[in-house]
Amino acid sequence: MARLSSIQTIPDEALGAVQWAFERIVERRMTQKAVLEGLNERLAPYGIKASRSSFNRYAGRVLDGKVQRPEVLLPAAEGAVFAPIFRERLSRAVGAAAAQRIEIAMLALCEGGEA
Repeated sequence: MARLSSIQTIPDEALGAVQWAFERIVERRMTQKAVLEGLNERLAPYGIKASRSSFNRYAGRVLDGKVQRPEVLLPAAEGAVFAPIFRERLSRAVGAAAAQRIEIAMLALCEGGEA
């Protein structure tokens, strides 16, 4: 498994900037240089700057399909529905964010609410 890039480890409060960059990379309508400049403009208020080399590695992983769109994970729900081993396997299969949404929806259904 590849090491996370510095862009993938940006704090959640600045995640909107990374989501913006991810979408621009996937769209392929802007040059990587323009996307990096836009990303750094959006990261500046947080005191963060992405390097060109880190961004280029990240963009390559995005284009190769090795990186999913970044999402903020919600705090773990109380009264978890899934056993830890199942949660781990589900996370590997569909991604951690999707697995968490599935578990939260299942929890709501188990409690008689709507998902």
